[in-house]
Amino acid sequence: MAAGDDLMMTAEPGKNLGSLNPDLSKDLLDFSISLQQGLSNSEKQLDSKYLDLLVDRFSNHPTIQNLQNKIQYKFKNPILLFEAACHRSFCHEVQFTELKSNERLEFLGDSIVNFVVTELITELYSDAPEGTLSKLRGSIVREEGLVRLAKTIELGNSILLGRGEIKRGGKTNESTISDFFEAMIGAVLKDSDFETTSAVIIKIIEISDKQGYRLLDINNIEIFDYKSKLQEWTLKNFQTLPEYLSQEVSSNHPITFRVRLIVNGDEVGQVESTSKKKAMKILAENFYKELEKNNFNPNGWQP
Repeated sequence: MAAGDDLMMTAEPGKNLGSLNPDLSKDLLDFSISLQQGLSNSEKQLDSKYLDLLVDRFSNHPTIQNLQNKIQYKFKNPILLFEAACHRSFCHEVQFTELKSNERLEFLGDSIVNFVVTELITELYSDAPEGTLSKLRGSIVREEGLVRLAKTIELGNSILLGRGEIKRGGKTNESTISDFFEAMIGAVLKDSDFETTSAVIIKIIEISDKQGYRLLDINNIEIFDYKSKLQEWTLKNFQTLPEYLSQEVSSNHPITFRVRLIVNGDEVGQVESTSKKKAMKILAENFYKELEKNNFNPNGWQP
């Protein structure tokens, strides 16, 4: 019998999970250590089976069951929600070869959230000018808006972080939480279909409205962030949106990204950061301040 086989024989799905730490990240980190004890290099092919045990413990944890109750959606394939919850710091610490961080699901979820919110507000405000709708959408899908949606379902409790990230307060880090929200939506789409995913997003927005956030109120538009201001300016002057193109430039932990800002086809700046969203904020702010210096003249800046 290979090392760890006795663990697999007793750890049937949903059974014999032992005592659970209320803190989901710490519980899964400790459990992963217990799974890896006794493994030799020749037994790395067992990764998939150990990952199944990790996902099973995750999906049966009260925190995850509570989350699924709140969004009124139960995952048929729980590994998708597990992947959505995996911050790169958790993957770095656990080091199962088949473990994936949530970055690809985040990319997918970002597009879906934007589309669903656009469809929703155009139906709610059919007579509103396009510029106003753009501002409203921007106020909902920007980081601060997504964090508000995440807080309504206490999403921060469900993210999987490494111990260092936990100490740094990762559960309340707005960039981390908003990324997880988008990744969760991407996971719902891959587990179901567009109609179901749209219903989940709308349900969460409805919950946030009941809690007083009023994200869908067109009279309560917030447009204080530079990304939204820049988007409004480019739409007005070029009828296009600014583009943020990212490239991974370092695979060391933490991963470093180079993000470039493209306006009307021209690159106007680039920044390297471990957070793509933070880089986007910096680029938008820097360029917008340059526009201010030139009185927002579309011909008064040089790429």
